[in-house]
Amino acid sequence: MFQIDQGVNSSSLKKKMKIQLRTCINERWKIMHTRLHSRGFLLEHEYRLFLQHENEEVMSDSHALVECIFNKDVQSQINLT
Repeated sequence: MFQIDQGVNSSSLKKKMKIQLRTCINERWKIMHTRLHSRGFLLEHEYRLFLQHENEEVMSDSHALVECIFNKDVQSQINLT
């Protein structure tokens, strides 16, 4: 999940505002997030500084999507992960 302290100058946001922003983002994430979003986030060059490869949810969703798309083709699954 997006980490507020990475993308925003943390000194410019008060603690209460950070909590509100984090809550809003997390709620939106729960409503709209799909495995395809995780894969897109993982592959998008613009987000490379967010360490998405260390995010367990993103990686799990990404692997599950590849397994779903290439259900019986293990070699293709290996090539894409």
